[in-house]
Amino acid sequence: MPLFARFVLLVLVCVCSVVLGGCTSSRITLFDGDPYTPNDVKEMVEERFRAYNPRLVLQSSRVVSTKPNKHNEYTFLDENNGFVFTTSVYVKTPELPIPGGQRETMAEYWYADTYLNHLNSEVALLATKYRFHIANDEERKALISAKLMRPEGKSTAPLFDEGDFVFLNQTSNGAEVVGMLRDIYSLYKPNGDETLVSSVYGRKVSFTIYQMVKQTRARLCT
Repeated sequence: MPLFARFVLLVLVCVCSVVLGGCTSSRITLFDGDPYTPNDVKEMVEERFRAYNPRLVLQSSRVVSTKPNKHNEYTFLDENNGFVFTTSVYVKTPELPIPGGQRETMAEYWYADTYLNHLNSEVALLATKYRFHIANDEERKALISAKLMRPEGKSTAPLFDEGDFVFLNQTSNGAEVVGMLRDIYSLYKPNGDETLVSSVYGRKVSFTIYQMVKQTRARLCT
C-alpha cells in the first residue's frame, strides 16, 4: 500500500453548491429589537431538516449580552434523533445601508454539524466492515489539537483539521476506500437528501494509515 503510506487522501463527501450565506438565517428588525425566539429556531430547523424527522425540545436559554446588540444562546434536545445542540441568536447592524437591525442565527449549521458528529458511531460500524478504524470524538479532538502538518505543494497544511478521520491497515486497497465512501455517502444523504451535508458546506473525510494514529498517541502521551 505505498500510495497510502506516502499520502493522505482527502475526500469531500459532497461539494456544496449553495451560497455561503445559505446556512445563516437572517431577518430585518428594529436596531433594539429582539433576536429569534426559541420557537423561531425550533420551527426553522424542523422545517429545513424535515427529512430527518427532528423534534426539538428547548433545554436551556440564556442571555449572553444586551448591549450593544442583543445576543442569546439556546440549547435544544432532538428527541427523535437523540442528541443535543447549542446555537446563538443575535441582532446586529445590517450589512446593507438600511435602518434598523438584523436578526441572525446559524442554528441550521450547528444542528447539521452536531448531527454529523452524532453519526460517528454509525460511521465506525461502517469502518469495521472494511477493517478500518475511525477516530472517535476523543481521538479526533486530540489529533486536531496536536496540529500535525503535511506537505502541500511548497507549503504545509494541517494533517487533521475537520470531519472524519479514517485509518487504514497495511492490507487496505482502493476498492475498500471507495466502498466505504459510498456507504458514508448513503448515511449522510439518506434517500438522496442533501440537506445535512449542504448545511455545513460539505463533509471532509480523511484517510491515512493506522500506524500514524499510534505514533500520534505516543507523541501525545510523552
